[in-house]
Amino acid sequence: MDLVLKKDNSIVIIEMNSEYSEASEIKGRQYLYRKASHGLEKGDKYQDVPNVKLIMFNNYYNRNRKDIKFIKYELCNNEYNLKYSDIEIHEIYLKAFNKLCYDKYWS
Repeated sequence: MDLVLKKDNSIVIIEMNSEYSEASEIKGRQYLYRKASHGLEKGDKYQDVPNVKLIMFNNYYNRNRKDIKFIKYELCNNEYNLKYSDIEIHEIYLKAFNKLCYDKYWS
């Protein structure tokens, strides 16, 4: 876990990954699950469970498609188009932003 930001009932975990590994993907999700479930004690109100977001800045391409720049994951059911937004994962693939049009003005 590189950085954790907390405000009110929201937690944002920021991860920086220099290269792909299955272990780093799993580790990031485990941090998210742990933060989402941590702190709920007997008698606590369930509406006090935090909204937790994991933002992963990945300095590599998505391993399935090199053109993917950004992916957002939520818990959802596609059959009924229902989703929970209290847990989210955002993956940003920095290598996919390489050579965008603004690069020609700065090189």
